[in-house]
Amino acid sequence: MEQNKAAHIGVSRKTFWNDLQNARQKAADAFVNGKAIEVSGGEYVNSGECKVDFLCKEYDHVWELKSDQRRPASCPNCDSGLIFPNWQRWKRKEVY
Repeated sequence: MEQNKAAHIGVSRKTFWNDLQNARQKAADAFVNGKAIEVSGGEYVNSGECKVDFLCKEYDHVWELKSDQRRPASCPNCDSGLIFPNWQRWKRKEVY
């Protein structure tokens, strides 16, 4: 199974296994110690199971992403591309 997944993303089985172990360790640390987990890069869709807030750095506009929507390309108020997940709402400072 790992060989198929590794080939699919274009890495060796060893690299795939090491990355998987690293991710498991970080996830376990976050769950046990109450740390936030940052998901960034790539394409993802909010399944509606969690709330995702975004922040427009140009005008400090904050909005919540609706369920089943992809990451926005721009701010819905000013169309600025300077948008980021709003991690300020998290109480803890440790983010992966």
